[in-house]
Amino acid sequence: MPAERIHVVTVPPPGADKGLLLERFCSVLGVDPALLDQSSVGRANRGLRLEQAEVLRRVNAGIPDDLKRRDVYGDVGKRGFSVKVLGGAEGRPILLPESERAWCEELSQRYVDHVRAGGYDVVGDVEDLLPRDSAFAPDEQEVSEEQVAQVAVDALTTMVSRQLTTHRTRKDRAAAEAAERARRGWRGRVRRLLGAGVSR
Repeated sequence: MPAERIHVVTVPPPGADKGLLLERFCSVLGVDPALLDQSSVGRANRGLRLEQAEVLRRVNAGIPDDLKRRDVYGDVGKRGFSVKVLGGAEGRPILLPESERAWCEELSQRYVDHVRAGGYDVVGDVEDLLPRDSAFAPDEQEVSEEQVAQVAVDALTTMVSRQLTTHRTRKDRAAAEAAERARRGWRGRVRRLLGAGVSR
């Protein structure tokens, strides 16, 4: 495939305008982003923080291998537990250890050099592919057992609360349906009694 038919869309750095990535994609497609209906756009990417990632790691370690198939784990473990339960919570960002900076920077620079030399259409800034100082931790990132326990309790509370909400909704609906059936039953009895009286 010729280089001019390959488009490299770089992801804007943290703090950039939320619509910038969409604008870059639209520019490749020749679409005006202002014409798109974004009212139903889903929530932002709810990435894991360091403490939540440690809980997820421990949970995954306890899941049998035969349940880690993509078609099974994806809905429950990834999109269910990881995204909807653990995702978006407060915590520390996951950073690379300082000891890996040289390797990371060298590899990233190779990617940048390849893109530049390839003659591809770069949409955005190719420098966005390089790591920033904020991507590295000055020391090893550790998570205490107390932090793990708190995240686990928060996760369980979220899961149980959602189950209780669903259960309450079902109970309320069942009670309302039962009340409606009872109301209709009494009306039927009254009509039958009245009809019997008239026939006499």
